[in-house]
Amino acid sequence: MSNSVFSEGAGVQQIENSTLLVVFNFLQIFGFFALGIIVLTAWLAPTVHRTGAWYSFMGSWMSFYFLIAGQQEGAQPNLSVCIVQAAFVYAAPPLTSTVSVAFLLHLFSTVSTIFTSSNRSRNWRVVMHLFPFAVHFVIFLETLIVGLANSDKVFRDRTGMFCSFNNIPFQLKLTSAVVILDMIAMLVLEALTFVLLRRNWAAFKRLRVRSNGTLSLPLMIRVSLFSFLPMIAMVLGTMSFMPDPPISEAQSNVVVAFLPTAAAVIFGTQQDILRVWMFWKNSTTVVSREAGARLKPNFVNGPRPNDSPV
Repeated sequence: MSNSVFSEGAGVQQIENSTLLVVFNFLQIFGFFALGIIVLTAWLAPTVHRTGAWYSFMGSWMSFYFLIAGQQEGAQPNLSVCIVQAAFVYAAPPLTSTVSVAFLLHLFSTVSTIFTSSNRSRNWRVVMHLFPFAVHFVIFLETLIVGLANSDKVFRDRTGMFCSFNNIPFQLKLTSAVVILDMIAMLVLEALTFVLLRRNWAAFKRLRVRSNGTLSLPLMIRVSLFSFLPMIAMVLGTMSFMPDPPISEAQSNVVVAFLPTAAAVIFGTQQDILRVWMFWKNSTTVVSREAGARLKPNFVNGPRPNDSPV
């Protein structure tokens, strides 16, 4: 994400790297549709069960960075489109990071509930699901207002990948501050979850057998593995602003654009989802209407017995 543009302003602008721009667009579009297919598969397949936290997490990575596709080279894009896209650019990282925190909090709460026999209140679950989107909406609205009030400072950045603000550092600082705080919270929640598992390892192994793997260590490892990727992307993004950067701004943007695809690969290759697509292996499997009744995402009351926590 950039705070700098070329001095040409609304004139013709030379793109930093056209090849990386193509790669960026491909990753954004591919990640969007890949996540959409996975979410629809989980929603429609009677044998796949996911909680509301999982749907929120996956949906948050369906980004909107490609809104200026077709206006990424040459003259500056339409100002209204540029302002809206800039608002999404500044509001998207806080959404994905805050949803990730809520997702990890949901996972920790699920594990804690199993081992301590405690129950969270309905209101707590409502807050957990709605808070990330409230953060996103507030930052998006604030950025939109700032952009409309300072339209002469909204430009497509020098990579051509998206629009950003010039000489309004507060927006970048706000986005970065929220993401950094969320990353700290993610590390704490991951540590607490694995400490809880370590202390109850024998019970956890018995639970895995009884639950047929719906609460398993590999699933938790998937969550932990993915949670480190945005941290790496942020470090690379920070490095791109160094006086003698080892990575260009366009390269760091491509790394960020890869995250939705990474989410699709990591969470879309779970066995129950893969089995749905391997329809030629399921021809002998008969699922009754009662046994195959969909457990729709339980956004408020928490996980049901067959809901995978991830």
